[in-house]
Order: sequence, then C-alpha cells, then structure tokens
Amino acid sequence: MRLKAQLAGLTHLQTERLVLRPVALEDVEAMYDYLQDEETVRFITVPPVKTRQEVLENSIQGYFMLDPIGKWAIVYDQKMVGTIDLRLNEAHRQAEIGYVLNQNYWGRGIMPEAAAAILAVGFDQLKLVRIFSEHDVRNPKSGRVMTKIGMQQEGVAYKSQIIKGEVVDMVHYGITDTQYQAKKSQANL
Repeated sequence: MRLKAQLAGLTHLQTERLVLRPVALEDVEAMYDYLQDEETVRFITVPPVKTRQEVLENSIQGYFMLDPIGKWAIVYDQKMVGTIDLRLNEAHRQAEIGYVLNQNYWGRGIMPEAAAAILAVGFDQLKLVRIFSEHDVRNPKSGRVMTKIGMQQEGVAYKSQIIKGEVVDMVHYGITDTQYQAKKSQANL
C-alpha cells in the first residue's frame, strides 16, 4: 500500500494530553486567534491574517481541507491551539514535520508531545527511513522542540528562504528510523 494511502487512514491520534484531528470549518476562530498574532507567525512564511474570512479561505479550505492527508489540528484542553503536518516524500520514504502553535500555549510541552506522536506514525506505522524539519535560525525555541523529540541538528542552510521579504538562514534537523528505534529502546529500559 502506498504511504499516502496508509496516512489517509490516520486522521485521529490521541496522546496523553492531546487530540490530533482534521482541521474543520469550526476551527476558524481558534486559528484566527493565533494567525493574526505577529509573534506566533513571526518565523513562518504565512503573514499575520487580517480577517476570519482570510483564515477560512486560505488556511482552512485552501490548505488543510484541500488535501487533508497528514495534517492535523492540535487540540489541548478541548481547544484547537495549533496545527502539525507530516509532508511525505514517498520516493525516498522520508517526511518533513511542520507546525505552528498559538503563543499562549508555548512552554507547556504541547508541541514536543504532538511531534512525538507524528514521529511514531512516521516510523512505527509508515516505516519511513528519515524524518526532518527546519526552522528559521532566529527561532531557537523551534529547534528545542526538534531536539526534545530526538532530532539532531544536521546543519545550517545559509540564505535559503525568504520569509516575509527577508532572506534568512534555516537550521536543519533530522532523525532516522535507526536513531528513533534506539531512542525508543532506551525509553523502555
């Protein structure tokens, strides 16, 4: 079975404190709450939104609902507080993790918990060989999320993206299936 077809069946995930589920039309208010916040979106390619209609058309319908496979809303304490996605490269059995979290929920371990669940999907269920992510060099908090889930820094790509009109360096992190299994074995000892 193709990886994307396998991933299509994994629409709802549960962790100790979180529910990961598809983004829905009803998430417009929660998503607007954080996408209009300049600090929350400071280091991602999406500029702050101005209207709920913009969130509905561009983010919810234009991205999350257009191709929902591998994309989840993060629900904490019965509130949608962010999103996380797993972008597959089937030919190389790899994937990239991307995420955004409402800044009002930073520092609570929410994103490492959500990202760890996505790693488990990628390695335990899809049998990927590598999962990676990247962050703007000016956003070390995102790098801490990556190291908390076992990723290792692989390098810096200088002047590799333009975010909101500014050329930025991106820090690359990754973890292989072998590294993931070794980390999992250590946790079970």
